[in-house]
Amino acid sequence: MLKQLQCLSLAFGALSGPALAAQEVNYPATGTVDYINVQHNAIVIDDSSYVLPSSVSVHSAGGNISRGSLRKGARIGFRTQPRGQASVITEIWVLP
Repeated sequence: MLKQLQCLSLAFGALSGPALAAQEVNYPATGTVDYINVQHNAIVIDDSSYVLPSSVSVHSAGGNISRGSLRKGARIGFRTQPRGQASVITEIWVLP
């Protein structure tokens, strides 16, 4: 019985590996947070200013977090979209 469970476990691991790899995210941009002010919807990443709306999705290894959890010095991947003269961040991934 133990041998059957080990085989099943190995088979499941082999099947889930490629599926998990397919979920890897490509970040359109990466950088380090230089400044963040959630009250003013502002963030500066590598000396470039962006709008940081309250609707932004922020992902970390432990799951989604609030934008207020971001700190100066954090390495992030992010996605933006233009809004007039500004760039608005729509999604952030906190990098290790």
